Amino acid sequence: MLTYLCNKAQKHYKEALPYFEKGKILNHADSINMLGVYHQEGIVFQQDHKKALEYFSQAIDIDANNASALFNIGQAYYYGEGVEQDYTKAFVWLTKSASQDYSLAQIQLAEMYFSGKGLCCTKIS
Repeated sequence: MLTYLCNKAQKHYKEALPYFEKGKILNHADSINMLGVYHQEGIVFQQDHKKALEYFSQAIDIDANNASALFNIGQAYYYGEGVEQDYTKAFVWLTKSASQDYSLAQIQLAEMYFSGKGLCCTKIS
């Protein structure tokens, strides 16, 4: 049953893909960010964290306040996916996302404050 449900969900991801690709052509930051998620998670495409980061960065180039793309870059640094793990850089990116009221970034920052990750050399203003 679970395999059936997963296969049904994959179908919808495939159906959505052309719309995200069209959004990319139109320089729609959220669409570009979603293409990054496809690559990050291995949805439709083979998992490729570096390619995902390229898409997240493109989304930021179009909309510097795209909270989801900022969060995704922060997560990449936090977990070392596609880049060398760097809690300080993760903290910077997640702070930018959290300042846009992105709750997932706020939760991740709370965890970082709790554990002290990324804080030793970060000036907090």
